[in-house]
Amino acid sequence: MKSNFYISIIPLLAGTLILSSCSPSPQLTAPAMSETPSVLGTQPILNAPPAAKQQLASPTLTSTEAPQIPVAPKTPSLTPLSTFTVTIPTSSIVDGWLVYKNPIYNYEFSYPLGTTLKISSVDGFPGELPAGVTFDEYLLQLQDKYGDLCVIATYGEGFLLVQAPNAWDYVLCGGFGVGDELIVEKSEQVSINGNTYSARGWELYKQEGDKKILYSEFFFIDIEDGTHFAYGSNLERAPAKFEDYLAVKETLLQMLESYRTVK
Repeated sequence: MKSNFYISIIPLLAGTLILSSCSPSPQLTAPAMSETPSVLGTQPILNAPPAAKQQLASPTLTSTEAPQIPVAPKTPSLTPLSTFTVTIPTSSIVDGWLVYKNPIYNYEFSYPLGTTLKISSVDGFPGELPAGVTFDEYLLQLQDKYGDLCVIATYGEGFLLVQAPNAWDYVLCGGFGVGDELIVEKSEQVSINGNTYSARGWELYKQEGDKKILYSEFFFIDIEDGTHFAYGSNLERAPAKFEDYLAVKETLLQMLESYRTVK
């Protein structure tokens, strides 16, 4: 058995030696250290170690200048062309109160801090639109001519309305319509512009079971020049407690009494 093994292995060894002697020896040349390999000119290396693969895949920065980082432009500052301050005149009738003045109808009245003023001008007109102007153009002309037609001062649960003469033709100043409530007429004396007038009005009751509960009232006055006044509890915030309105009614009457015609 041993002789057969040596006989079979000898031809294999001989073949190996013959192939080795016929193959040329590979010439390995190390690249110079001063040269930088070019990524585009380098052929891929098979079975290269991980470090070599990473080196070939990474680009080399050749610029020595620092990269320029873009800077966002500065936001221009806005400079106001002009500024103004609105000064509300104070009352000479009631200390600490403010004054509303109407330069077209030549009147003014005082009101306390915490009062909200709702001012209305022309929002419509009777008759036909004049020739040569649009609706908006004519409306602006009327608003400039008639100014503040209605002023409603709301204070707490009460209000005071001052309406210019003939304002009904151009604006609806405020509605005081009632529903199925029980209405009781009443009147009381008030002072306006140094004169005494009789204010006509109504008390409004609502039915709750067997009880009739007073929950609102309002009054109207018209003076000689056609100016119309109204005051009472604020129906827009009803049903508020009537006692809350009574707590501010005296203030409403002071506002009404402070009304003055001016020149």
